[in-house]
Amino acid sequence: MNSIFYRIAILLLVTIVYPSCKTEKFVEPTDSHQLSYPLVKKTIDWFNENSALPISTNKRDIDVKEYTPDWQHFKIHINQNGVEEITVPLIKTNNNKVLAFYTEIGLVLDKDGKPLGMIKEYVGNPYIGETTLNMYTGSGRMFDRGIYNAISRTFTSAVKRRSNTPNSQ
Repeated sequence: MNSIFYRIAILLLVTIVYPSCKTEKFVEPTDSHQLSYPLVKKTIDWFNENSALPISTNKRDIDVKEYTPDWQHFKIHINQNGVEEITVPLIKTNNNKVLAFYTEIGLVLDKDGKPLGMIKEYVGNPYIGETTLNMYTGSGRMFDRGIYNAISRTFTSAVKRRSNTPNSQ
């Protein structure tokens, strides 16, 4: 039963945050968009709550405690659905592992104001051509991996999903 709820939660997260990879408008940070901005406050709370969770022992997951958000360089975008999305760069404090080119928090608020976020790890240059993109929950558990195309701003998942429809068996 928990598996069904977990899958539904991941599906909701993916359907809301995936479109946020396509940005149409950038909101320039002004005095009103500093760390007191409500979306930034919710992102800080979301990161603090998730980084306090236990570390996964799965080798494909990441330890969120090894990352520090760069709150001074956040960006707020309006995605294709007209929803504000915030991205916050993450700086790795422990350099024992191979570093990704760029890691960030991506977060939107649902219609009730609840934060829905993920950690995106670009392995390669996310600004030119195609690069591998690993997606993690806020606690560092990998839930998707695929190819991000910077030109078309699209993501193609490499994770094969099982369908529960009768025709899929």
